[in-house]
Amino acid sequence: RRFKARIRTYPDAKQAPVISEIKDRSGDIIRKIRGFLPQDDWTSFFVPGGLSAKADPAVEVFSSRVLRHDLRPVCLVEYHREAWVSEWDEYARVSIDTRIQCQSTHEWTLDPRGSWRPIDHALLSWTTGSVCVVELKWAEVPPMWMIRLVQQLDLLRHSFSKYCYSMASLSEDHYRDYRRASSTWA
Repeated sequence: RRFKARIRTYPDAKQAPVISEIKDRSGDIIRKIRGFLPQDDWTSFFVPGGLSAKADPAVEVFSSRVLRHDLRPVCLVEYHREAWVSEWDEYARVSIDTRIQCQSTHEWTLDPRGSWRPIDHALLSWTTGSVCVVELKWAEVPPMWMIRLVQQLDLLRHSFSKYCYSMASLSEDHYRDYRRASSTWA
């Protein structure tokens, strides 16, 4: 069992919501708890006493985990997403993520301030080219059209955590800074 906490928004949309999200994982089962935050003052929810009495229960879960585990921002991740939703199935979605990039941050912000670093390139992902992350999502049983899609395209399941790849990419900077500092004292 493990979890990820993240704040999400959609920068291309006007009046995009700010969403708190806990992604709980137990084996192959992933459960998301999503709450909506006010756009103008969303950072106040993550300081002791900042939670309003009318807070969304999902925001309360997020805020309590942030405070209990002393979670802090470490990176921004950005990507282009093409999303498809089934009109026939109760819950079936396909999303395609490309142009995945990251930058380091230590502030509660959704505004990029540094330079972006691509994390979907061939060297980092051990592939022959830039990756395209395809996610198939369903509630209980995958619809037959998804099964056929996987079979016809001969898709293979592979884990690709945008956050983990971001941290691996950003860790290169920390290692370089460490080497530079060590050589100064040697």
